[in-house]
Amino acid sequence: MQVFEYKFNTNIDKDIKLKIFSFRPDSSKLHLGEILILAEEINYLPTDQNLLENLAETIKEEFYSDRNRSSEIAFKESLKKANLFLSERSKSGDVNWLGNLNIAVLNFGNFLLNYTKAGTIRILLSRSDELKDLGQDIDNHGMGSTIRFFSNMSSGRLVLNDKIILCTQQLFEQLYDDVLPEIIYLNQVNDKNIKNIFSKYRNDSKNWSGIFILSFLKRKKIQFVFPFRINKLIVLIILLILSLLIAFFIFKR
Repeated sequence: MQVFEYKFNTNIDKDIKLKIFSFRPDSSKLHLGEILILAEEINYLPTDQNLLENLAETIKEEFYSDRNRSSEIAFKESLKKANLFLSERSKSGDVNWLGNLNIAVLNFGNFLLNYTKAGTIRILLSRSDELKDLGQDIDNHGMGSTIRFFSNMSSGRLVLNDKIILCTQQLFEQLYDDVLPEIIYLNQVNDKNIKNIFSKYRNDSKNWSGIFILSFLKRKKIQFVFPFRINKLIVLIILLILSLLIAFFIFKR
């Protein structure tokens, strides 16, 4: 997946903390895929300084802890660990995050998407110029609970040219009518083209606030990697020998 991140005036409101976390597996766990997290804490207090970082680290550590698990099972276990982490914080008296934490967690790899959310972060799928709100598939009735903050998850298959959008609620409302349709219908997805769309609304963007993330599933170019380095001189010698052999057989006839 190609991931494009855009922040708009995220430092205006000091009571809101916004963070993006992105984790990739090492070579022995590539089948588990990547993790992408967009988190927003409102009514932020200095005592919550490392809450989002520690929560994201908890999810990452559990998700990649066992290479023999499938990504779906690893995702479920990481959410259980996250719920336990938040429950323990609340038992220690840290409850400011209750009702103030909006977060979306995505895992994608091998054309499989696992995802969950709590709160108002939008998770959208753009496929064949149609837009679906994936967040509607998540049961949010457990949101705010210290026992099961992440109450559910969902999974699905991705296809080439799928666009997965993560967006904070306020920014989503600001982009919905004009900007979002242009991004959905964008044929050549790259940073330059996305920025060109945003630039057309430069005056409006002064009032935008939040984070927009676009993940795009593109076919990878096949690269042939040799297990050893080939010296240029050796290559030239081999080519010369082959040329001599070809010339020998031609003149031999």
